[in-house]
Amino acid sequence: MALTDRQRVGILLGAGAPPPPDQVDALIDYAEAAAVAEVQDIRHRCAVDEVYADLVRSVLASVVVRVLRNPDGLLEVSIDDYRERRDSATSTGQIMLTEYELHLLRSPAEPKDNPDGAFSVTPWRK
Repeated sequence: MALTDRQRVGILLGAGAPPPPDQVDALIDYAEAAAVAEVQDIRHRCAVDEVYADLVRSVLASVVVRVLRNPDGLLEVSIDDYRERRDSATSTGQIMLTEYELHLLRSPAEPKDNPDGAFSVTPWRK
């Protein structure tokens, strides 16, 4: 089961010449492996929670797009009087999940059976 797909990456990437499909697929595989290494139950959670699965698809597509937009990992570009500086977290040119992305992926599932928290005590009545 793929955790994201080329279509979502293409939507986030926007207009312009599309990257080779093989490159996108390889980056998606790499991003998925990185996510599974960080959140071992990610595939199970995606299978049982469609909202979480949509979040995972978006996060991983964003990771891939970040690499596609800056494959060389440039931190700063200067041409004549034009200068662009990128955030160091997004300029690596590598598949890396940011702290915020990891926070989103690791967020606990919404409690469905117990709205009171981790546990509750129900008095026994006879």
